[in-house]
Amino acid sequence: MASNPSFLVPLAFLFLVSATSARANDDLIKRHVETPEYYNRCVSTLKSDPLSTKADVKGLASIMVRSGLTKANATRSYLKAQLYHKGVDEDLKDNLRYCSTEFLSAITNLRVALQKLSREKYEFALYDVLLASYAPEDCEVGFEKSPELRCPPELRRRGQEFEQICHIAQEIISPLIPHDL
Repeated sequence: MASNPSFLVPLAFLFLVSATSARANDDLIKRHVETPEYYNRCVSTLKSDPLSTKADVKGLASIMVRSGLTKANATRSYLKAQLYHKGVDEDLKDNLRYCSTEFLSAITNLRVALQKLSREKYEFALYDVLLASYAPEDCEVGFEKSPELRCPPELRRRGQEFEQICHIAQEIISPLIPHDL
């Protein structure tokens, strides 16, 4: 019994359309990220989300803001865990609590940014992402006020990653803002 290869035609068409769509979306990602030092982080973050293959610019911005939200939540969990380590002195605990509060504010701002993006209020979404991006810097200022304390390297690393993601989100959102405001 000979098999009929006609079922392969629609399958090949779907593969071709999917590959073309993914390639077109790679181009969309490349066009909306201008900072070379963060380029790899942007591409890897966006490509790690399966929704990015069909996303428009607004969708890419939402993916990046959600990634920032994930980082902020993880950093806040890390800070809470540090508070319960034995031998942590009270000054360090005070700074860790302050940092936790800063990241809680960042989480709130990013949630609002997602709402603004969904309502196409891009200038407000951009502002909320900008406000969120200050959390790591504000956190480190608390450590600078106490010369005997140093910001833990892991907290600094997490803060830098968070700032980069916020910066990328701002780059993606900015072109969405109408210039006739």
